[in-house]
Amino acid sequence: MEKQSSKHECRLIAVAIVSALLVVIGHLILSKSFSNMPLLEYTAAAIPFLMFALCLYGIRYASKVDIGEKMKGFRGH
Repeated sequence: MEKQSSKHECRLIAVAIVSALLVVIGHLILSKSFSNMPLLEYTAAAIPFLMFALCLYGIRYASKVDIGEKMKGFRGH
């Protein structure tokens, strides 16, 4: 296992935490106590797309960091 910068790991952990919060918020929005608010339906519909975008960002960010570290290691030898 290669050593990675903690900055990159913290950024990916933040993406995971925001995704988990979106799941919780989505379940709270769909509760019956908020059913009379019309904009919450659109907000609840947008949450999966936000989560998908966050996952794509996390994957692209991780692959760029991995490629950058491999190139740095390749140049160092």
